Amino acid sequence: MITIGLKRKWDDTKYDSDDDEPSFGKQTLPVANLPMDFDREPEDGLQYLFTVRRDARRLPHVTRVANPYELPEPPDSSRSNLPSELWRSTFLTHFRNLRKNIAQPTIHVHIDPHGSRKVMPDKKERDLWWTFLAGSPESDWNPPKKTKKMSKKSRSSKFEVEYDIIDQQNCPGTHETWRINSDGDVELAEDNMADTLSSAAQPHSGPMSAATEFRNTSHLLTRLDLEQPCSPREITPSLLRKIDHNLSLHLLMYFAHWMNVHLQHPAESTFAILESHARWMFALLVKVEDFISADDMSQLRSLARACLELIVQRRKSEGAEVPDNLLFKNSMTETSCWIIFTTVSGIWGQSDLWRDAETLLASA
Repeated sequence: MITIGLKRKWDDTKYDSDDDEPSFGKQTLPVANLPMDFDREPEDGLQYLFTVRRDARRLPHVTRVANPYELPEPPDSSRSNLPSELWRSTFLTHFRNLRKNIAQPTIHVHIDPHGSRKVMPDKKERDLWWTFLAGSPESDWNPPKKTKKMSKKSRSSKFEVEYDIIDQQNCPGTHETWRINSDGDVELAEDNMADTLSSAAQPHSGPMSAATEFRNTSHLLTRLDLEQPCSPREITPSLLRKIDHNLSLHLLMYFAHWMNVHLQHPAESTFAILESHARWMFALLVKVEDFISADDMSQLRSLARACLELIVQRRKSEGAEVPDNLLFKNSMTETSCWIIFTTVSGIWGQSDLWRDAETLLASA
């Protein structure tokens, strides 16, 4: 017969749970009550559990291993020269809503007031686009097409006809008087010859003089137009409706080029970037779609970096005395630069540009 040993009661152990700090889990085994500086070898299981629990209390509750791929924390925009996170998120929300409002159809039937008339330069005419944005008249940005060269024979015949007409107009009809002298010979009367020579020597008012006067007048008109510059052309809803995704990207590429030229030649008023240009860039970004190719994304990044470099140039000129030739009226402001920069970096997910901006502005 198997004898059953007596069970050890919980009260028989020298353990007081009130001395322990609360810990995770529920204790099921008894633990020896030893001093915290106990450093001998455990003699039984009670002492061993004591050392285990004591060492567990000395460890932190949460620990982590260093991540070798961890990125540095983004800089605090409240203490930097960058726009705040609140402004960025609010602006991007408003910009997305603007794109939706422009893209959605309306019940209004729009009738183009211009009809089939050309209202803007062709896509690949970069120089004519700059003239168009400057507010120049249509004769400057929409020049007439060059006619085909005429053949040599047709040109010579045309010249002969014009020469005959001009010769007839320039040489008025004259008459000659012949007489018989005392010797019986026939000769031209001298009085009539003198009249003919005098009439040929006098100036006449014919088509050639009128053409010369017209050339002189047109030169004066051109010079007056240069003295009175036109106001820049603004983007309008009717013009924006005629611009699609591809044309927007092409024009934004032009703006990136013009801004880089301005940064290389800041003293040249011909290449000045104005606030009207900033409004054009903002409107063109509205027409760009969400998904674009890598080449187009590179062009947008170039535009954003050009805006950033323009900000640096503006801030460097604040502390120094800027010559009068570097101060242009209605130049693109720092706020407009941040708007274009934030649009490119936020809408198309180019957040790394903000780290570049922080580094570049810190060095400036």
